[in-house]
Amino acid sequence: MGKRGAGAIAALLALALGATWALRASRRESAGAAAKLKDPSPAVRVAAIRDSGERIPDHLLVAALKDADADVRLVAAEHLRGQDETSVRALIAALGDPHAGVRRQAAESLCWIGAPAVPQLCEALKDVDPHVRAEAAIALSDVARWKDSRRRDQGELDTVVPLLRSLLKDEDAEVRRKAESALKDLGREVPRHGAEEN
Repeated sequence: MGKRGAGAIAALLALALGATWALRASRRESAGAAAKLKDPSPAVRVAAIRDSGERIPDHLLVAALKDADADVRLVAAEHLRGQDETSVRALIAALGDPHAGVRRQAAESLCWIGAPAVPQLCEALKDVDPHVRAEAAIALSDVARWKDSRRRDQGELDTVVPLLRSLLKDEDAEVRRKAESALKDLGREVPRHGAEEN
């Protein structure tokens, strides 16, 4: 084996060792965050999420969305960006949170997730909780224009727009207002007095 071969092996060993150390450090951080999320102080739990940044595992953030403290739930919603079904469902459930800030943050995180959240957001438009319906409407319109150049295909619009129009007749005024706003954001004309548009 020449010098070049030995050098390549040494470089691979260094990379493997570095990856092992990084994995161990990540596991220690995750264990530390998990312990702090059980602390009786809400401030410690909030700091655990903020300090861990994007390194905190999604399952811990999903659990934190059910915390008794609204600030913990809000920060958990802010950091949860997983595109798996469990994360999306947890954020959609948070659209019904009693705290308005948590609801807004959950909707924003769903916007960041984008297309993987659309089918569940469409289901959320039928939720019994008016907060969930209202925030899902806004999230659906924002997904189409959020942070990147993603554009909806016609099939997706054919699904979303009629659902949003049906909310124009919702019993809740906030749901109606947000549905109207969502339709305008999608470049759709809003029928007068909730009448169906052809």
